[in-house]
Amino acid sequence: ISEEINGFHSVDKEKIIALLHKYNLPTQFTFDNDQVFSILTKDKKRNGESINFILLNRIGEALIQPISLTQLDHLLNQIL
Repeated sequence: ISEEINGFHSVDKEKIIALLHKYNLPTQFTFDNDQVFSILTKDKKRNGESINFILLNRIGEALIQPISLTQLDHLLNQIL
C-alpha cells in the first residue's frame, strides 16, 4: 500500500525483502480479499469511511495516512 500511495521506492522495498529473506520470514502470501476487507472495516483505526494506516515514505520515515474504504477495497484487489 505504501508503494501504491506514497511511491515507496523499489530500492527500499528490495532492502526490506532481502532482510526478511535473511531471517527466513515470509515475503509473499495469499488471502481472501473480501475477508480481509471485512475485518479491516471493523478495525479500531477506522474513522467513518476511512481507516488510518501507517505508510512508509522510505525506510525510517513513515506517516499516518487515512485511506478511504473505497480506495482500500481497490488496493486490495490490485495486490492479488
